[in-house]
Amino acid sequence: MQIQVPNIERLLKENKYVLHVFRSGRGLRIAKFEPRDSLSSSSTEVFYGESPKSSEGALSALEFDITQGGKFYNKACHSRSLPFGLKESFSNFDEYILNYGVMNAYSKENNLVVVLTNNKYEERLSRSGIAVTLSQAIENALNSTPIIQTDQPFLIHRDY
Repeated sequence: MQIQVPNIERLLKENKYVLHVFRSGRGLRIAKFEPRDSLSSSSTEVFYGESPKSSEGALSALEFDITQGGKFYNKACHSRSLPFGLKESFSNFDEYILNYGVMNAYSKENNLVVVLTNNKYEERLSRSGIAVTLSQAIENALNSTPIIQTDQPFLIHRDY
């Protein structure tokens, strides 16, 4: 996966936000930032992107939202106007997200850390990768050995 997302990487490295990528119930791929120090609420400002086609498309939409100055979370959800998401994937990363995977990314010691967790099974499998760019961190996570996670919350990986 090679996607250019300089604004997403910049915000991650500023260490103020955590990036989440996941599949909605309608099959849309969602990418959003939440403040690192708190969980999102309807009044918390976040950056948001979604795509019916791919997880990479959701990251591109998020990248665009950042260039537009972002939106408030309760005004950013456009899912009701978009069609259902495609049930096929076009990359290993999108296949992982499409099959009930969740990606969390954050900054640690000038690197980007990506944690992929598959919540489809009773024993959640987690994979992690670290790199300077988001694309490489995702690739490293996809190629890592899965670890069974029994004590992690559903969406938020608490290693940051």
